[in-house]
Amino acid sequence: MSQSEEEAIVSSLNETEHDEEEHTGFSMSNFLWDACSGWCLGLYGLVGSWTAYLVSVLYVEYRSRKEREGMSFKNHVIQWFEVLDGLLGPFWKALGLAFNCTFLLFGSVIQLIACARIWSSLGLGMTTYTAWYLTAASLAHGQVIY
Repeated sequence: MSQSEEEAIVSSLNETEHDEEEHTGFSMSNFLWDACSGWCLGLYGLVGSWTAYLVSVLYVEYRSRKEREGMSFKNHVIQWFEVLDGLLGPFWKALGLAFNCTFLLFGSVIQLIACARIWSSLGLGMTTYTAWYLTAASLAHGQVIY
């Protein structure tokens, strides 16, 4: 048998296998992909929900401790790094701030790379402007704890 005849036979076998998968509608690779994707998304949702629960419990605990100490939250919004500092100490406060700043920076860079259009750049600029405006306003009105 010549080389071209062998290639023709292999090619026809591959086409037959592909046609059988299309007719049956079942493919093991598709099944595994769908099953693993669903499992991963479910796990992601579960971990996210648990994290949100823990964060809310930590906020409530921090606020109740500070209110017992006589602190008023009338003109103050509790920040996440305050909760970390108040409940876990200064190391966790610094680690939390570094984590948030790092991932906010990388998130904005990824957004620019993924959507390298004028509107995403304007959106990023307006978000940055708003963040700086709120920072300046909070400093001017005494909303920042030093």
